[in-house]
Amino acid sequence: MDGRSLGSVVGAAGGALFVWNAAGDLAATTWLRAAAVALLVLTVGAALVARRGRGGGGAAPPRSALRTYGWSVTLMAVAIVVGARAWVALDLEAVVLPWVVLVVGAHFLPFARAFGAPVFTRLGGLLVLVGGAGAVAAGLGVGDAAPVAGLLAGLALLASCLTAEVRGHDPGPAGAAT
Repeated sequence: MDGRSLGSVVGAAGGALFVWNAAGDLAATTWLRAAAVALLVLTVGAALVARRGRGGGGAAPPRSALRTYGWSVTLMAVAIVVGARAWVALDLEAVVLPWVVLVVGAHFLPFARAFGAPVFTRLGGLLVLVGGAGAVAAGLGVGDAAPVAGLLAGLALLASCLTAEVRGHDPGPAGAAT
């Protein structure tokens, strides 16, 4: 499996986890979880089929892109832990899940330029908006704001990753992220 497909599978797994965790606090839990697992299985299947169709793994990304990836993932992990602890210390546990969504979205933004794939700007921007709106609403006490933010983030990740596999990772126009 090439790096792009591996990224789709990892992203879809993350999306399924968002849905799985968020669905526990919503009606239709079983249906939502089943849908997430089905979309994950479809993404893995599409990645395996695409592997046969594409043959080789393509060119390796430049070292600078891999450094950007490494720093983004590291900073994401730190921000999730530090932010979650801060929200809990402030007695705002409901903000933790939307915070995680926001940080996951932000970690995608540098990938657009590093990998020449504007799709990361769109996906990252959407998750930042969903996470930010969910955090504000959860902080204001809107009941299902946090699980809805997690659910929307998970579905966005699953849809994006499955679409990438079905379309063959056409990231959109090359060059600077839009």
